[in-house]
Order: sequence, then C-alpha cells, then structure tokens
Amino acid sequence: MSHIEAQRRACPDQLQPCGLCQARSSGVCSAVPLAELGRLATLATEINIQRGQTFIYEEVPDEHCYIIIRGSVRLYKALPDGRRQIIAFRYAGSFLGLPASQAFGFSAECMEETRVCRLSRRRLEIVLADFRSLERCMLLAAAEDLALAQRQMLLLGRMTATERVASFLLDQLSRAQPRGVRWPRVHLPMSRSDVADHLGLTTETVSRALQSLTRFGIISVPNRHEIAILQVERLASHAHRTSPHGDGISEAATSRPPMSERTVPKTAPRARPPSLPGAPVASVGAMIA
Repeated sequence: MSHIEAQRRACPDQLQPCGLCQARSSGVCSAVPLAELGRLATLATEINIQRGQTFIYEEVPDEHCYIIIRGSVRLYKALPDGRRQIIAFRYAGSFLGLPASQAFGFSAECMEETRVCRLSRRRLEIVLADFRSLERCMLLAAAEDLALAQRQMLLLGRMTATERVASFLLDQLSRAQPRGVRWPRVHLPMSRSDVADHLGLTTETVSRALQSLTRFGIISVPNRHEIAILQVERLASHAHRTSPHGDGISEAATSRPPMSERTVPKTAPRARPPSLPGAPVASVGAMIA
C-alpha cells in the first residue's frame, strides 16, 4: 500500500478532494501537509480539456497556474511564419506556471483528453508563505525545466538525427508510464510530426531513424503509440555520442553494424614505405579502403 493510499484510508474526509487526485503523489502538491489539504483544495478547480484544445496561450495574461492530473500536453512556441517549435511534452503531475509570472512563455495544447487542476496565481502566492515545502518543490520543478531546456539546446545544436531520436526515447523511458504499459515499452501519445517538431527534424527523418534503431535490434515498434526499448545501454550510447562522423547507425550507414560491434582481423601491421620527397600524402580514407 502506498503512502498516499494509506492516507486516504486513514482520514478520507480531510483528503477530499485533493487526496483523491491521481497526480498528488507525483506533483508539487505532495509537499503539502495532510492537515492542510483542505486549504489547498479551496484554491483549485478541476477542469476537463478535449484533445487538440489549447488552454494556455503564449504571452497572453493568465491569472492561473495548472497541474496536469491525467493526460498529456504539448508545449510550443509559435514562429512569425506560422510554424511552431514544440519545446516540451508534459504529463500527469507536471506543474505549469510560476506564481510570480503574469503570462506564459509558451502555448499548451492537449494531445489527448486531459484533466487539469487550475490554481489562482494570486491566492497561491499568498499560500506559499505558509507552505515553504511547496515553494521548494516549485523551485525544484523550475530548475528541472531549466536543465531540460539546456539539454534541448545541446540536442538541437550538436546531435545527429538518430542521436536526437535516441535521446528523446530515453527521456520517455524515464517518466512514469500509463497503467497497462509495462517495461520495456513506452507510451507515445504524440504523433511522429510532433516528435519531428520537438527535435528539429522532418517527419520522414524521424521515421528513418526509428527504422534504423529497429533494424539494429535496439527498439521495436508494436504499434504507432508504443515503442519497446530492447537494448537500453545501446540506446543510451547513441543518445550521448557526440562524434561528428555519426553514430554508426545513421541513414548513411544503415547497412553496417555499429562501430563498437565491428570486428577487426588480427593481422600483423604492415610496414609503411617511406614517402618520396614531393609525393602526395595518402588520405586516411585511402589507407583504410
């Protein structure tokens, strides 16, 4: 029995309605003491949002913060020419917004039917003076978002297409999965075009990268919204590899095994004849051809 479930059975009247929240154990409000849940509940309103509906608009004043109770959300920034850059995907337990801010720096759209808890920024800021543990949780959430943003900058600036997809899959593997999705599978509520917008790639490139990882036995794709990670260590090695010559399973080298698995015949090295004066030096590619 979980700690939250034990609390529910011990004093259900005090926990209503926040104690029955599906995201309480993984959200920032888990830091609120049991006796104060009723006070927190007076700040909150639970609302259902349909798939494809936007409930946060970039740079538009919004007097609320949000906690995702169930479902999934894409966060994106719109470009002047109509394109968009998906900056993150968020799931149950995620906190969106800071009490001191008056507007969001992104828009939020539901990828499936989603339930959120809406909190008044002004009233929440007042309550934080009494709940220092809740304030710390919010600061930790903000710090984690900053770290993810820095990693996203590295991903977009330095990684190859296959490395980006591998890194994305590792991120999805590290989060809690919906009920019924078991290791080593991960649930992907987003479309391939969403993944492409997030990774700065085309949809076709994302599909080719997934096919490459599948061909090398690192993943399998049982259906469009699930991927099974068969070899986590190999996936991690591709996600963190920074060689400018590729990752061994890029689109240009899908017919060869990864560099780490290639065998080299154990033959005695041949002496290299001395170069003649003025003779051109052979390239590395010519020497290993």
